[in-house]
Amino acid sequence: MMRLGTGILCLCCSLVHAGKPLFDMDAIKDASTLKAEVLEDWHPVDGEVKTRQKLITISVGELWPGQDLRATVRMIVPADCKAEGFHLTGGHQTKQLQKDARPRGIEVELLKGGVGLVYTVVQTLESQGQHELAKAMDERFLKTLNPHYSIQYWGWPATLMRATTAAYAETDYFTPGKVALSGGSKNGASPSVALIHDQRMTAQHGTVSPLWESPLR
Repeated sequence: MMRLGTGILCLCCSLVHAGKPLFDMDAIKDASTLKAEVLEDWHPVDGEVKTRQKLITISVGELWPGQDLRATVRMIVPADCKAEGFHLTGGHQTKQLQKDARPRGIEVELLKGGVGLVYTVVQTLESQGQHELAKAMDERFLKTLNPHYSIQYWGWPATLMRATTAAYAETDYFTPGKVALSGGSKNGASPSVALIHDQRMTAQHGTVSPLWESPLR
């Protein structure tokens, strides 16, 4: 019954806002609007593979006049060269990202091959301590059925795309290449949406998540 209700709600959202793009891709790709706050500038990090890392918060976009949605982003590149493309994941917690990352497994192999890593947070606002913003978004969404006010329909995919914009704005550390996304549940579904809308995305692997039919892939 819950799945049926969610499906009906999604259909209603599509009908109410038919013809209006969910994402303004020109705005999504505009690095001048990131309003980046540097928490840790680029610095070397030792580990199984040596890296350089930077931690920032960025503006995902304005939800309504005066209300910004922000996200934390950690960027990781090889110690001795620019990264060509990167692996992007949202399955992290804000507190977790405060510490230097220690890549393991496949991430080590990617870094050895010159591929970067970009971590961000695709989680509920409540889990990030933003209870009042979550409540305000829910109220606006239920009143208008505008998916722009939904962290699920707009916020999470937009976070992934804006993290991509932030990484590629670091031209001394990243060069354009393939962008792969992966994750489970919300971190499988959100990359699916991002892949459809953002031509900078190359591929995604989602587990325990629905895939969205794409006319582009």
